[in-house]
Amino acid sequence: VTGVQTCALPICNTGQVTHTFTMINGNSHLITQLFAAEAAQRGYLMSGNPDYLQAYRDHQSQTRRYLTNLHASVRSNDTRALLSALEGKLNSRFDSLDLGVSMYDKGQITEYQKLIQQGVGLRLMNEVQENQQQIEQLEQQLATQRQQELLESNQIALSFILWATLLTLVSIGAGSF
Repeated sequence: VTGVQTCALPICNTGQVTHTFTMINGNSHLITQLFAAEAAQRGYLMSGNPDYLQAYRDHQSQTRRYLTNLHASVRSNDTRALLSALEGKLNSRFDSLDLGVSMYDKGQITEYQKLIQQGVGLRLMNEVQENQQQIEQLEQQLATQRQQELLESNQIALSFILWATLLTLVSIGAGSF
């Protein structure tokens, strides 16, 4: 029974390492979509072209999908707390971008420029990036820890297999006398 549990451990640890890198990639894709949403929103504000507005909405939706997927797959309580904080910051950033679109549509361009000059959007974006980096650092630490655990469990499994093989050979050898 112990051998079966030991042999299953590498499989479990491999899944944890893979999961950690999935979290890191999802976190990275989330921030990439946010940057794309900002760029599309700026394109709309500069040109008035509704294609940019549609691209902004699409990237906003994609960002939220990545966030939902991350929430669904997060395993670490520390990452969960950081992800919840990130969600609040993303919502604030999207609210500010939506405000820009609304003000543009109402012809309140001068007022919106004053908001931009106050640096609210830049502050929010910096907070989002800082939080995203904290999640990535935490997940990188978890990846390192899980890779070490995988290495150790593989060594245990290999030792078990070698001992079992040796015992089998000894029993076969003892039976031939």
